Formats: sequence, C-alpha cells, structure tokens
Amino acid sequence: MSASPHDRLHDLALSLGADAVGWAPAQVPRAAVDEYAGWLAAGRHAGMGYLERQLPVRADPSQRLSGVQSVLVLGVSHAFAPPPMPEGGVRVGRVARYAWTPDYHDQLQPVLSQLEAEAARLGVQARGYVDHGPVMERLFASGAFLGWRGKSGMLVSTRSEEHTSELQSPMYLVCRLLLEKK
Repeated sequence: MSASPHDRLHDLALSLGADAVGWAPAQVPRAAVDEYAGWLAAGRHAGMGYLERQLPVRADPSQRLSGVQSVLVLGVSHAFAPPPMPEGGVRVGRVARYAWTPDYHDQLQPVLSQLEAEAARLGVQARGYVDHGPVMERLFASGAFLGWRGKSGMLVSTRSEEHTSELQSPMYLVCRLLLEKK
C-alpha cells in the first residue's frame, strides 16, 4: 500500500529540514478574523497598510488557491548557537536569533518549491509561502498542533527534542505554509 499524498508531503518536508510538520484545515474561524481586525483597528500593525488591505484574503485562503482544503505547516527553529564574539570581545545591542543566519526567506523558498513540485507530481495543486503571503500562519500552525500562540502573539513550541529538556523558555517557530487542494 502506497503512502497518501499528505503522508508523502509530510515526510518530504521533514527530509528537507523542517523541525516540525503538521496538517491543518484551511478554514479561518470568524473569531480569528474578528480578533485580527480588532488588532488592526487598534493600530498595532505599525502603519503597514498592506496588512489592512489583505484582511479579506487572510480571512479566506480560497482567494489565493481556489478550493483549498488543507494547509501543510512547516516549523523551523530559531534556536541557533550564538554568533562568535566580535573583535574586542564586546557585543553592542541585541540581534534576534532568526537574524544570526542568512535570510531565512532565501533558505526556505527552495524547500517550498520542492514541496510544490512534488505536490504537482502527486496531482495536488499547491502554493507555498514563507511568511510573506496573506495567510494566518500562526492560526494554521496551532491548528496543526505545532504549538500554541504565546502572549507575544508568536507561535511557541517545545517540539524540537534538543530544547524540550533545557531550562529555558520554549523556542519559537516560524511557520511556513503550503496550501493544498485535491
């Protein structure tokens, strides 16, 4: 018996380096849309007008991929080793962990491209986003049981084995999506 397209894409995502992978339904609950609209109305989007303009598309993933049924969510850890001390031994300022390596958009787009190509070979229409598309990636990630939304609004997870036993706050995951329809 051969593996289903869902299983094959899930396994491929893991083999391509994703730390956590899960499937979620491609529905956005009305309560999530209302919460996001309230966040926008409160001005918490720092004047990024495109977030307001994209609300209808974020609320309805089928506007990006007609007939979409499910979302393959990929989690990639930001738990990188600290960079070496600079000359002189003094660090000035703090830099977010995701910025300690080359741009993750450039690193992950080829992974999504490979997943899209495999989906096409399996007869599944797909569209991938790193975190630049108008999708509610944290909502889908929690729906795929990859973690939970923390007070900061970020998705928090302890799924990476190398970090679950350490006495530190849970690691953050940035979600990557692949929308799928049959």
